[in-house]
Amino acid sequence: MLRSIRRDDFPVEEELESIKETCLEEENELQERRQSGGNKYFWTQILASKVTRRALLLGCLLQAIQQLSGINTVM
Repeated sequence: MLRSIRRDDFPVEEELESIKETCLEEENELQERRQSGGNKYFWTQILASKVTRRALLLGCLLQAIQQLSGINTVM
């Protein structure tokens, strides 16, 4: 899939390895959090980043507008 959306000279293998490493790191963090029972800081971590705050706010606003307007599908 990466080859179909990237240029021919783009290092697809390096990007795929980077994605795999990121996924493994996130899985390890999740396992550590589960073992330590650290769900109390979950929302703090989400809201600490401006990007995730904005995404959460926009998602909630879209959902509220959809409910209020009665539109079943937003494309």
